[in-house]
Amino acid sequence: MGNGAAIPDDRVMRLPTLVFSCVAAAVGCGGDGAPQLPPDGSGYRLGPAGDAQLVLHPGDVGDIRVVLAQPDIGAVPNARIHFEINGDPSGAALDAHDAFTGPDGVARVSLRAGDA
Repeated sequence: MGNGAAIPDDRVMRLPTLVFSCVAAAVGCGGDGAPQLPPDGSGYRLGPAGDAQLVLHPGDVGDIRVVLAQPDIGAVPNARIHFEINGDPSGAALDAHDAFTGPDGVARVSLRAGDA
């Protein structure tokens, strides 16, 4: 106890479901993590950029990254993506609710896990 060693905190915060919506077009994501075509047939696809799972411990901050693309065209730059926490956030907070995609079609916001 007196050695100053940190006690590891193995509690993992369960983050509420994040809902992504694209202002530029109606976009849907499939339950298996693979982007799906929206029912309107617009061809826009929104999916996770990089690792689809984000694990945060209480008080940690991590980036949520999504990519917007169109088949046969590629990345969609300069599109506004809206991020929301669906349900009780349990103290979790986003640093912004809207982000624009870069030249690579990727939009990102930071999520701070609650202290609970």
